[in-house]
Amino acid sequence: MKKTYIFFLALFSILLFTPYSTAQFYFTDFENYIAGEQLACQDSINWTTWSLIPCNPVEDGYITTDYAFSGIKSFVILYNNDVVKRLGIKLPEYGMSSLI
Repeated sequence: MKKTYIFFLALFSILLFTPYSTAQFYFTDFENYIAGEQLACQDSINWTTWSLIPCNPVEDGYITTDYAFSGIKSFVILYNNDVVKRLGIKLPEYGMSSLI
């Protein structure tokens, strides 16, 4: 009975904590980017545009010092900007948060 209890406790622990151990987290406050330059143009590994063309003058948004929640730099989304964050997830589950 004791071995069965330990087995199920171990199995439950593995199932409970496995999804969290494989999660990937990404954070940026845009302080490492150059103000006045386009976002996906500076970091095409993590960012792209809807048409998959970084540095597209219409779709790629700009880093600015005009607005920021913390620090001095932020990312501006204007009309026709279609910036896409590459998540690299093939499962239909993901989460994202931002300060607008």
